[in-house]
Amino acid sequence: IAADSSGVIVTGYVDFDYSPFTYKAITQKWDPNGNQLWTEINETETHSDNHEVAIHNGSAYVAGSVGDPADARIQKRNATTGDLQWEQVYTTTSDLEDDGLGITADDTGVYATGYTTRDSVNGVSTNAWLRKIGFDGMEILYRNYNGESRGDDKGEKIVRGLDNFLKVVGRTENSDGTLDTFVGSFCNPE
Repeated sequence: IAADSSGVIVTGYVDFDYSPFTYKAITQKWDPNGNQLWTEINETETHSDNHEVAIHNGSAYVAGSVGDPADARIQKRNATTGDLQWEQVYTTTSDLEDDGLGITADDTGVYATGYTTRDSVNGVSTNAWLRKIGFDGMEILYRNYNGESRGDDKGEKIVRGLDNFLKVVGRTENSDGTLDTFVGSFCNPE
């Protein structure tokens, strides 16, 4: 959920027929009085979901995934009309799952976090990632985090802190299988 003076934008997914892998990503805008202004549903893919939305300068930026197995997806929508301005889909070379979980935007760009699944000699696990994306949809920077135990790592939320550094919070798997929270702090990545 994200809000500005023009209203509230919510995002997520709906399941139309209550069967596995038929989720459809949905994004909606409501005015300050609770009137629905627009709804956009991803009708083109069998499976799609949205996890987070951010609003900046009249645009809504959405993090989620599309496809089965999932590929991470970032969208830019016109916050007034809901019209899609661009969509970027990120996938690994393997046929494994990737997802965009968190997103924020400010005057320096769009920042997203999530995870990519990799297949290694130790089996399948996930790495957290951070992406900086220009307002035109072009990727400017990509950083990968693979925790000390090389287990499952996921970037889940991203914000700009009061110190002007980006903060990524997520989870990392220890060698004994337990999970810990990680917080990464990044200066303005270029």
